[in-house]
Amino acid sequence: DWLLSHYLLNTSYNQQVLDLLKESENKLINKINLLPKQNVEPISLLLENLIISGIGMGIVGNSSPASQGEHLLAHFIEMAFSKQIAKSYHGEQIALCTLLMAKLQENILISNKLPIIKNSNFDDLKKIFSTDLISQMHKKYAIKQQLVEDMNDISATEWQNIKNSIKKIFLSSTQIAEIFKKAEIIATTEQLGWQDYMLQTALDNAYMIRERFTFLDIVRHQSLFN
Repeated sequence: DWLLSHYLLNTSYNQQVLDLLKESENKLINKINLLPKQNVEPISLLLENLIISGIGMGIVGNSSPASQGEHLLAHFIEMAFSKQIAKSYHGEQIALCTLLMAKLQENILISNKLPIIKNSNFDDLKKIFSTDLISQMHKKYAIKQQLVEDMNDISATEWQNIKNSIKKIFLSSTQIAEIFKKAEIIATTEQLGWQDYMLQTALDNAYMIRERFTFLDIVRHQSLFN
């Protein structure tokens, strides 16, 4: 998400921060099967990863290294459906949404040219949120909307180059699901009590609640719940 925004909208990006996170992440993944056994090594590596993430946010000056489309989805569901869902941990919510975002990214990255970027439709949110909250969202979204309007045309060749760069750092939904399995992470809609229509509503609308540009801002080819 962070890299996509950088390529399309020329927003800031810090490769050094990503490299630090990637190195720590790889060490953690290699020991992830020991996490359910409460082995000290993966727990230490997990803490290391979180600390580096915090340092990265300090270097960048915002939460981009640690919060992208997966957080937009989770926050949207909590805001829109809090009375309908059971209590769950934030980490569980982000795990599920991380897996879902990977599937969405895979869906979009098969395109031969840049798919359509969504336009705002705050009318869809009037049934969900208050007028005051929608007004706040609109102000944040306007920042992103201006960047999109100023965006240069992206040729098929440029889009292919962007996809290749993203794929170099990309973890597929299959890889993430396998990591979750080894770590015994709860990451299913059934376990969290989230229904598909809630996630679909979030997938369709969560891009409007913040100024951050992610894969959620791009029209996907098909439903993720086929």
